[in-house]
Amino acid sequence: MDANADLRGAKGSPGAWSARSLLKTMLECQLAQARLESRSNKQKAASLYAAALCCYLGIPSDSLDIAERDRNPIKACMLADRVVNGIPRKFAKSEDVDQATGAMEEVAAALLAFSKTESTTLLWRSVAINSMAHAFALQKDRTGAAYSAVRRLAALFDSAGLGHFSSECASLVIDHHMQQPGSRAMVAAAVVNSLQGLDLVRAGCLLQKYNYRFEEPWSRFLSELVGKTADADTMWLSTDAWNMWSQISSANAACDRRIYELIESAVQRELRPLMWYRPGETDI
Repeated sequence: MDANADLRGAKGSPGAWSARSLLKTMLECQLAQARLESRSNKQKAASLYAAALCCYLGIPSDSLDIAERDRNPIKACMLADRVVNGIPRKFAKSEDVDQATGAMEEVAAALLAFSKTESTTLLWRSVAINSMAHAFALQKDRTGAAYSAVRRLAALFDSAGLGHFSSECASLVIDHHMQQPGSRAMVAAAVVNSLQGLDLVRAGCLLQKYNYRFEEPWSRFLSELVGKTADADTMWLSTDAWNMWSQISSANAACDRRIYELIESAVQRELRPLMWYRPGETDI
């Protein structure tokens, strides 16, 4: 019926059901079966969840393996765009878009939950589905839903002990979601986390991308911190860094306090103990 336009919405048995109606009902039945199966056999339930979603979207079942192949979330997001572009159905109606995004959210959450006891492969399939949800929502002008998918990705990486991948989520936020609430705080947190892990390359790349379009006092300070640290080959300037931040934060009291409190806490409590080098000191 989906392939033959003449059969869509055909009158008569079974009661003027359209291909669209059958597709929606089929998804609901398959998800219900997966939910029931999850009580006794999580591995089988995971297969049912994945099969239901792929059948509904009209994509091959191996589309959910895009993140597991090399476990690279950046590449997964790029491949997710291609998968979404290949979805044959248009999902033009608002209720269809809502059902599709809702199905992706439910399946991604289920696979993530099952991965804790069954298989890490399911975790990466959850990554793939969240990436697809982001690409799909962007295509349908649902920026709020796309932003939620990025936030779920970040939380997923954190819960799996893969917090370093949160910076990739911050990159997606910079590219697409800077008008969403909390977006700047999410970027700032990703930079601070990279600094705490002494990953200057990741922190510098995020700041470079951010400052190219949204340069602000807090991001300029962090860029200075990254640059000076790289030059000194150790965390930079205990006294000077603290004095600079004190001046910046006091001059920007009207800005988002969540960001300033986050960075102040990091400088004072977490980064400052590492800032032991000062230019001019000879006895180190």
